[in-house]
Amino acid sequence: MKESYLKVKLFREMRKRNIYFFRAVVTGVAGVPDIVVCCKGKFVGLELKNSNSFEATMKKWTPIQRYTARKIIEAGGFYTILCYYNNAYQAICYSSISQLQNKCEVKQFSTIEEFLNFLEGSNA
Repeated sequence: MKESYLKVKLFREMRKRNIYFFRAVVTGVAGVPDIVVCCKGKFVGLELKNSNSFEATMKKWTPIQRYTARKIIEAGGFYTILCYYNNAYQAICYSSISQLQNKCEVKQFSTIEEFLNFLEGSNA
């Protein structure tokens, strides 16, 4: 699934749920998450990746994206990387610096709806 199709599907479902979000289109600023989300009082920087494995996805994560994730977490927000492959959505949700520094659990979701249920109900 192309990243653009993943965005369309995600945006459609977030609108249905009345989740506030916007695409972070910033020219000249590297590392900004693809989508900024406010969900049930939580600030979430959401990065979408298109890859054929989650390991490959993490290799695409740049140092400036890691720095941005750290700043969001230090400010009390969450940082999530979402990718789609093998007919499933996979996500890593960071909510603390220790999670960012260590290997974090990859969560599996069969649908966008399931991912958003997790996002709405969890403390990431």
